[in-house]
Amino acid sequence: MTSIDRSRKLEFTGMGELYDRARPPYPPELFRQLDNHFNFSLGQTTLEIGCSTGNATEHLAARGLTVTGIDIAPDLLAVANGSNQPLLSSNRLEMFWQGVFRVE
Repeated sequence: MTSIDRSRKLEFTGMGELYDRARPPYPPELFRQLDNHFNFSLGQTTLEIGCSTGNATEHLAARGLTVTGIDIAPDLLAVANGSNQPLLSSNRLEMFWQGVFRVE
């Protein structure tokens, strides 16, 4: 088993907002292909590894999935937490310390 290089999380320290603005959105076709391949159903649970600012997480949750997103960079997760405020308000998103948040 390979260990995680936790020093990499420092690369994004203070960069969450900039990363979120600079990162191009995923094309809608990507999510159609995921839907077709995995046959997602309402309430199904998925794990998103390396969720960064939650760009894909939001799309997956909009399809009715319960998404748990993990990332090594706290600054990116802070942006995910802020940009998914409507999901927080509807109890569809939880941020966990240790770099995990959950969207239901």
